[in-house]
Amino acid sequence: MSAHMSEKINNVCFIAPLIHPDASNDYKAVLNLLSLTATSVENASRGTPSRLVVSCNAAPEDTDRFPGVDFVKVNLPAPPKCDQGRITLEDVMLDKGIKILHALLHCKKFKPEWIFILDADDWVSKTMVKNVFSRASMETDFLFVSSGTLINHQNLTYQKRYGLHRYCGSTFAFKFSLLSHLTSLHRYGEEGPSIHPNELKTNAAILSLILGDHSCRLPFLRNNGLKGRSLTDNPIAWVVDTTENHSNTKSGGRGKPITQALLDQFGLSKLNHLVRSSPATPSDFLQYHVNALKSLAGDLTHTSRLSNASPLLNLFAEDLPEANELARSYIRESPAARLQVK
Repeated sequence: MSAHMSEKINNVCFIAPLIHPDASNDYKAVLNLLSLTATSVENASRGTPSRLVVSCNAAPEDTDRFPGVDFVKVNLPAPPKCDQGRITLEDVMLDKGIKILHALLHCKKFKPEWIFILDADDWVSKTMVKNVFSRASMETDFLFVSSGTLINHQNLTYQKRYGLHRYCGSTFAFKFSLLSHLTSLHRYGEEGPSIHPNELKTNAAILSLILGDHSCRLPFLRNNGLKGRSLTDNPIAWVVDTTENHSNTKSGGRGKPITQALLDQFGLSKLNHLVRSSPATPSDFLQYHVNALKSLAGDLTHTSRLSNASPLLNLFAEDLPEANELARSYIRESPAARLQVK
């Protein structure tokens, strides 16, 4: 195989949107978690031109802690908090979607073949990049993680978790050509998109369904005839109970103690910044099941909730037909034209 071909099939960009400092509980802890994520991506990318692009409101002052990471600044205000003092899910999705859009524009210069959207506190296995290209084919539009490892940050335990793509934001890889088409990247200049949602050239459905909200991606993609395959070999560690997860997901105190062998799978030599706090209680176990039921109910009612969401996403129902047509036109124009599009 030629050097040119070798470079082409090994180019994947990991994109991680970072929470606004004013929206976090402890921004120092956020950056500590990001350093573990960056280390795992660095080890997964070793020997390839792959890289991690972090879309954030301000780059860390000590960027030396993050070798090989590209920080893309997005001058976006912190999402507003509702009467209960929390940021709504819809505003979280919009914030993530706009940040990922900026990162995609930054990635254009690297000419990646694949984009992996990653939460800034999760880990990827050392074999992730090889896994992406071994599972992909000319007819594959996207890849997703169905099962992986759940890490409890508080109790330093782990367990196997199935159906991960419904809960975790680090479970989808897309062909860059697909995301470029769906987000209309060609319509943005080098300065990037406007930060004002009403002026974005990418419609709200794509910002929420594809970029901002992982729970809707799989049905949306499949309903539009796009072809996906699952990633195997324990590709992702979903890190929960960090006090920064919007879903406040907990693992219920179940699981085995984290071992060095597990850390080695994700390219981590030690657990800096992971500090054991109070042990899990029976109420943690109950809350775990409550969150799981809420997530399942959300899967079933998500579209109706979004159609009545905050004013920033009120155009969702109107944009959805346009989003479907964008997906169908991609199918017609790409090598995936072998599909019948109704």
